[in-house]
Amino acid sequence: MTLEILKAEHLQDIADAIQIGQGRKSDPYVVVEIVDHAGRKVVESTTKTPKEQTEVLKNAGGTPVWKHELFTYSLNEVDQYLVKLTVKDQDSVGGVDRLAADTLMAEATFDLSVLQGLDTERRTFAVPLTGPLALQGAVATVAVHTNRPVSPQPAPEPVVVSVHVDRAENMKDTDGWPGWKGKIDPFVTMEIIDAYGKVYAHEGKPVGKEKRTTVKSQAGANATWDESFLFEPVLHQGCKLRMHVKDKDIVGDDHLGTIDFPLEQLTLDWQPQQRTIDEKSHSLLYFAVKASRIGEEGHHQPGPGHLDQPAMHHAPVAGGSLVM
Repeated sequence: MTLEILKAEHLQDIADAIQIGQGRKSDPYVVVEIVDHAGRKVVESTTKTPKEQTEVLKNAGGTPVWKHELFTYSLNEVDQYLVKLTVKDQDSVGGVDRLAADTLMAEATFDLSVLQGLDTERRTFAVPLTGPLALQGAVATVAVHTNRPVSPQPAPEPVVVSVHVDRAENMKDTDGWPGWKGKIDPFVTMEIIDAYGKVYAHEGKPVGKEKRTTVKSQAGANATWDESFLFEPVLHQGCKLRMHVKDKDIVGDDHLGTIDFPLEQLTLDWQPQQRTIDEKSHSLLYFAVKASRIGEEGHHQPGPGHLDQPAMHHAPVAGGSLVM
């Protein structure tokens, strides 16, 4: 099995976390370990140094991207092991790295049982990160190659992607001009973006094209929509749901924030999400997503209604496909 570390997203930069001012960004790297279900390290990489870590990316901040970071292991029973990812910030004293303990940013555990039945095709997974510097939606993106002989695999099955937009809170209420204070008119747009950053198309049809909620006139900092939307059919591997929160204006709409949800995290149940719209205002968008089989009854029904639960991350299944 070969594991490739690609990137991490939504990590708080060390300068913001400890308020040390401008000019200092995190120097992130990832320690990679194969452990058993008791957390004990059991397997050494056959291609990396004993440190078992990626390159340290100087001043990369909270969105590091690595290149050609490959870790190869000899594994017979993959379902017996976990991959432990530990993201750290390299610290130094007087420019000497070994004189300072590195700062823990975030960590994650990736269950290798999801590789059962996976052939030699390279598959990408978004693994949720938690820890002291992990913001809402923090993920590490890894790619896995099992090095097994190729065997016939069923073709990916398109699904219906359902999105329920519930409400937003604490949005920056900035409408008006000198001498008059108004309230914003918020709305949410959403689209499916493919692995190349373009609007997702299925058999030439742009099924991922933009949909939008109603405009809540003069709603101000808090707005409730309780509206549901469908995208179909979608082959979701490598795609993401991109949502923009905006303020409707007569001349040009104001952009309040953007949220991305990787569709490889989809399940057949509603997943309530609470995501940050804007870090400075601490504004939040509450929404939910799910997948359904094409032609299945029920996906045209209303969404889950009022959402009080925080984000619920589910481990991706083998190949990023759904258990049907």
